[in-house]
Amino acid sequence: MKTGTKVVLGIALSFSLLGIFFGVFGYYTGGIDDIRAKAEATTQKYSKTFDKLDSLTVSGENYLTVTSGNVTKPTLTYTKVKAQNSIYTTDYSFKNGELTLNSKANYASRHISGGLLDLAGEGFSFDNQITLTLPKNSNLKTISVSNNSGFILKNLRLKDTTIETSSYFETTNVNLDSTKLSVNYNTIDIKQTTLINTSITIKDGDFEGNGLTFKQKNSIIADGIDISLNDYNLTVTHNSEGDDDITKRLTASSENTLNLVARDDDITVQ
Repeated sequence: MKTGTKVVLGIALSFSLLGIFFGVFGYYTGGIDDIRAKAEATTQKYSKTFDKLDSLTVSGENYLTVTSGNVTKPTLTYTKVKAQNSIYTTDYSFKNGELTLNSKANYASRHISGGLLDLAGEGFSFDNQITLTLPKNSNLKTISVSNNSGFILKNLRLKDTTIETSSYFETTNVNLDSTKLSVNYNTIDIKQTTLINTSITIKDGDFEGNGLTFKQKNSIIADGIDISLNDYNLTVTHNSEGDDDITKRLTASSENTLNLVARDDDITVQ
């Protein structure tokens, strides 16, 4: 066979294989879209109220928000996929004021198998939101979270609360009074929050804060610390393994103090 003929046949074979590849890929990805559409169509929202709630423990595959609102009792809202092949299930138990939540993903129910479909299926997931709404001016004694997506506190006033988490943690418009917060292997992001007599310890993670007010005696231990203040009536003591950049706008206070320790990185207070 002549060289020119071999080249032409080689190019033709390459394009044929490429066409098969895109055809199979389109079929598989179209199948995933179809699975997603069917599952989303069967997603239902559930709500449960509790007379008295003191403690919250959450684990599994979910994203948790704890907030306050116009409710008369603590109200739990979550979603379930109620289809023949369920994707997510959320179970809870409640006893003596303690609420325990766990969400599980039934990956086997996707019926995704074979080559490209397995590869594409790795990124297939649902947004499993859980929201706990507390009556205004109510409180929780303990919060423990070890879910895979993290959790948010917003529009809350907590006092004498112990918070433990190994998940990403964020607050917005929260008062933490005499609160002990422990975080493992994650960064926390605190915004527009007032901290009163509160201690924060982060293992293998950074502290990031924006628009913060510190009242009375507070402390933060983390790998790195970056704070933007809302109130500069504060005395800051600090110790880090990196560089310290502390604003000169501070007004020394005998009542409001903040002790900062950065184990591996810089401390910035602005």
